[in-house]
Amino acid sequence: MAREYPAAPVAAVGGVVLEGDAVLLVKRAFPPRQGEWSLPGGQLELGESLTEGVAREVFEETGLRVDV
Repeated sequence: MAREYPAAPVAAVGGVVLEGDAVLLVKRAFPPRQGEWSLPGGQLELGESLTEGVAREVFEETGLRVDV
């Protein structure tokens, strides 16, 4: 698989959302890995904390508000 790499590292987060013994997964809508299952997550926004970023990403991808 060919990959393009950014000129500098990009900070990202992934959220593990648990309820009982269930884990929340999302089906990826875009490449890379389109159509595969993944944890909700993505790139941090400038000035955003890890906690804020993971809560935002989970909400954007699932509509769920989570306590981090």
